Amino acid sequence: MRRSVAILMVGFMSLCLASATAQERKGSISGRITDSSQAILQGARIELEPSGPKAVSDSQGQFTIYGVAPGHYKVTVS
Repeated sequence: MRRSVAILMVGFMSLCLASATAQERKGSISGRITDSSQAILQGARIELEPSGPKAVSDSQGQFTIYGVAPGHYKVTVS
């Protein structure tokens, strides 16, 4: 069952590019998941589409997905 989150508070959601060698640069996306009333969502599953990297939010609603290639992604939370 996928729960829609009215407000996806992905604070400081950023693609932080790491230093590169001759290969493709990769970074990470991190943030904090809350619902529409600003309550923390612990254990929420965060997924980047279309490539599929996933994470689960911790007890503070925080998550980080590492090894993200530059590009455009759809972020889903369930």
